[in-house]
Amino acid sequence: MGDPIRGRCLPDLRRRAIKMASAGAMRGQICCELGVAPSTAWRWVKLYREQGDSVIEATVGRRSRLSPDQIAAVEEKLLLGPEANGYETPLWTMARIADLMHALGWSCQKPERRAKERNEQAIKGWVRDEWPAINNKPKS
Repeated sequence: MGDPIRGRCLPDLRRRAIKMASAGAMRGQICCELGVAPSTAWRWVKLYREQGDSVIEATVGRRSRLSPDQIAAVEEKLLLGPEANGYETPLWTMARIADLMHALGWSCQKPERRAKERNEQAIKGWVRDEWPAINNKPKS
């Protein structure tokens, strides 16, 4: 199937960029026609010249933590539509997708907003010793 980028198939975009570059198209022309950044199109062309056809179908980004069966289950549910999944209207919302993921055993995760290197003792000391002096200065 390929990776969708704004409704387009990524391998098809790569093929077109490589074909256009091979035919002598300028970088700006390729980017305008395909709707991708110059660095992206040129990276595809460079990788193709170095590694050949294998880069056309290569996947990008982090590997999915979902198994192929789980991906198929999510895709099947999404393709059936919200109404087939118990909703009154035919519109997928983020809340509905979150409900679907919960039903499939997954949960929405929010990243921790604290640094891993956080030093609680140093923070307590700063709040106790430094903050009162800063906080008590007259406001201008």
